[in-house]
Amino acid sequence: MIDSSSSAFIDPSTFSSEWSDIELLQVRSRNLLFTATRYGRRFLLKTLRPEHADLTEYRLLHEKEFRLAFSLNHPNIAATYSYEEIVLPYGTASYKLPCIVQEYVDGITLGEWTQTSPSQNLRIRLLAQLLDALEYVHSLQLVHHDLKPGNILVTRNGQNLKLIDFGLSDTDDNAANRDNDPREDIKSIGKLADRPTRFH
Repeated sequence: MIDSSSSAFIDPSTFSSEWSDIELLQVRSRNLLFTATRYGRRFLLKTLRPEHADLTEYRLLHEKEFRLAFSLNHPNIAATYSYEEIVLPYGTASYKLPCIVQEYVDGITLGEWTQTSPSQNLRIRLLAQLLDALEYVHSLQLVHHDLKPGNILVTRNGQNLKLIDFGLSDTDDNAANRDNDPREDIKSIGKLADRPTRFH
């Protein structure tokens, strides 16, 4: 009989619903990205900068990004799990901020990955994964609108592609003031093929 208290499978001390090991990952013009641990697992927290958090326009855009990303379920798209108010440290203070809780992808950007001189077969495999993810996105009448090397990650474990950041995405019913043609995404892939981040 195995004594569950001595099992190394789950350390009870780390299996907590409280957020811990919160680290600022990136500062953007409108957003902050943090990594944090809950239930022994690492997550990505995407939130608004404190000076923008109470502005209705930014909050609505942030909430829309969550709704769109949460609706997606594809192995080559970083998963979105929940929308929560979380106390986060920033500068010399802490703020309770609205967070999109997402899958933390342990990987590198497409641009960094291509600098490692991957094989042609691997490049073709990742291109197929990207096209499959986009076909799925477009089947939902959703357009990414921001396909670039920094929004395409390659995992360190297994070298699989993960599409991230749907902050500029739109669906046909939300795109009254912009062109929501999925061919925009396809053209972006063509541009990627013409630069050092190319897949072939």
